[in-house]
Amino acid sequence: MHQSLMKPITYRTATEADVTRIAAFHARSWQETYRGIMPDEFLDDEVEEERLEVWQERFVEQMPNRQIILAEAGNQLAGFACVVAGDDPVYGTLLDNLHVSRDYKGRGIGRQLIKQAAQWVQNQDVDSPFYLWVYEQNHPARAFYDSLGAINQERIRGDNGYVLRYTWPNTEKLANLT
Repeated sequence: MHQSLMKPITYRTATEADVTRIAAFHARSWQETYRGIMPDEFLDDEVEEERLEVWQERFVEQMPNRQIILAEAGNQLAGFACVVAGDDPVYGTLLDNLHVSRDYKGRGIGRQLIKQAAQWVQNQDVDSPFYLWVYEQNHPARAFYDSLGAINQERIRGDNGYVLRYTWPNTEKLANLT
């Protein structure tokens, strides 16, 4: 087993110094997860630059209602979550990103990232609902959200197929995950 896979997972708030590693991790996650959903040309030739631009913008545009949480094994990024409080007047806080490295899946990192995101949201607005978008074809992610009590609220056609809005009426159960 790779040495970093045996290290304990720590969690912290991302800083601007993390931009390039978050962007690279995000691009790799999309390449692994969205093959067959997003165009191969985009995943092979454009996603790294596109994700870097997105993440550079996110750190230039500091938003007090956005939190980015990293999961690390030593100095290796194992996952991250990005949450935006008050994103939607009806559906509340957006879990904009939740990604866990293929090597670290099944270790509870996704649950812990959602838990920490929900706890942060509760500190912003205790009654805020919580939602995310997931590709209909992303069955592992859907099963994960279903296991956490998410409600499949709606299905809409996106650029790369159908996306589903998964919702939670509030963050209380998520903030208390074990």
